[in-house]
Amino acid sequence: MARTSEGLNATIVADVLDAAEGRPIVVALGGGADSAVLLAAAVHGLRDAADDTPVRAVFVRHGLASSRMLEEVAVELTSDLGVPLRVLDAPVEDGPDLEARARRARYEAIDTDLQHDEIAMTAHTADDQAETIVMRLARGSGSAGLSGIPSERGPWRRPLLHHTRAELRSQADTSALPYADDPSNVDDRFTRSRIRHRVMPLLEDELPGSVRGGLVRSASLLAADETYLGDVAKRIPIRRGRGFVRIASAALAADDSVVASRAVRSALRHVRGGYPGEESDVDNVLSAAVDGISRPVSGGLVAVNEGPWVRVGDLPAPPISISAAVGDRFDWAGATYRVTMAEAGHPTVLPGGRFTVFAAASVSLPFEFRGVLPGDSMATGEGNTPVGELLRVHGIHADLRPVSLLAVDGAKIAAVVGVRTASWAAPLASGPVIVVEREVIR
Repeated sequence: MARTSEGLNATIVADVLDAAEGRPIVVALGGGADSAVLLAAAVHGLRDAADDTPVRAVFVRHGLASSRMLEEVAVELTSDLGVPLRVLDAPVEDGPDLEARARRARYEAIDTDLQHDEIAMTAHTADDQAETIVMRLARGSGSAGLSGIPSERGPWRRPLLHHTRAELRSQADTSALPYADDPSNVDDRFTRSRIRHRVMPLLEDELPGSVRGGLVRSASLLAADETYLGDVAKRIPIRRGRGFVRIASAALAADDSVVASRAVRSALRHVRGGYPGEESDVDNVLSAAVDGISRPVSGGLVAVNEGPWVRVGDLPAPPISISAAVGDRFDWAGATYRVTMAEAGHPTVLPGGRFTVFAAASVSLPFEFRGVLPGDSMATGEGNTPVGELLRVHGIHADLRPVSLLAVDGAKIAAVVGVRTASWAAPLASGPVIVVEREVIR
């Protein structure tokens, strides 16, 4: 028979039940007072409402010095409340960046353990929110970061963000809930611990009013702004595939950068496992949309302009070489090309970018298409110029130069495709031309 937790604040109970939305609840227990109150509120509230919604708890065992003590408290609490407990192993080594590594390990372990329609609840408080804002301010975060810890994201809910740590500790004591203090919370090695015990008390002493409350309000206001801008950014068309994403390049170029950058971050989360990318990644994608020049994205990805789309994803390894004549199509580094013949001055043929044009009388087919090799150079009318220099001048990033496409006629380089045609193969004012076109994905 579960023990009744008397004295729980009705607002706390209501906040927990509202966040549950009638779905099965999984409470992430850490052993502290905050998560003890969260679990008790879920159990107490559902029991009083005669609601048989399932509740269970999980404890993630990191194998650190305090893990055994915290696990024992979690076992005692769940036994008192009559709640099933599942202990998940996610060991982390002590050392640099321990807080972040342990946090990622907990989320990954619980995400993997969640069953269909379950929601996971954590006991983050107003104090956690304020400390997070201070840390992110120091790191120069934008409005997304300064929105703080979200009250919900995916299957995760944080119903106690407007309750203080002191309030929850008092609730735990009043209800005689078992809990323990994690020694890491007072370990000066950790940034959050220093902010909690040094910075926040100083701010509260030196500034009038509630600094914590002001930071939490600021986070809430910024979160509302961020939600609105995020909704606007969703109007930019994005197509998601396995391992890549395409974003409408015209919309990126035309929209305000504040909106466009949010669309890019949303796309990057798809291809980078939830990580929105560095500021330089966002800038590279936006630049590729504007000027059509491919640029690298961290994580071994690349942003490639494909006409109406910017494709962000892996750069497929091209073949060693391809032979192609008029009428042929072939794939190279994620793009499709075709070889055609037209008359000089044809309105659909514009040299540069998508089209590389040759005087038909000056070249012989089939071309060999291959990547760049050390020592490659091409006649430009001012002597032979190294291909690497042509690519550099054209703005092709060093990471992408080795997979740039060359058209070779016999032993001579006829063109750096999409960049420049050799002087001896340049199209004439009249007569037929050979066109190598990078196809546009509609």
